[in-house]
Amino acid sequence: MRGELAQLAELFLQRTRNEAVILQGMIERLDNGDSTVLPQLDHFTHKIHGTAATFGFISISECARDMTQLVALIMQRAKPAARDIVAKDLQRLMSCRQLLAQEVEAAAARTAEARGEALGI
Repeated sequence: MRGELAQLAELFLQRTRNEAVILQGMIERLDNGDSTVLPQLDHFTHKIHGTAATFGFISISECARDMTQLVALIMQRAKPAARDIVAKDLQRLMSCRQLLAQEVEAAAARTAEARGEALGI
């Protein structure tokens, strides 16, 4: 059972690594004025937040939570027809995404190291 859970955690990290790249693209679209990406951005960050917490990747979960809260704040603050994104909020979102990617890499390294130790490598 532990082996299966470890495999699922590794799959989550691989998927989240890819999603961090997708998030970057979404943030760039947002920076270019495409506010239609906000609901999708909210969905991705919320999913990462919950799944990371489930697997015990607390720092990843916290980064995703911060992004989710920031996206919600942007959506709440902005006018429905013309979402005016404050540059400061966009910069914070970019910083959170970068930290998320770093935390995913760190967790993947720790997971690989633990797997190697378990195999006696």
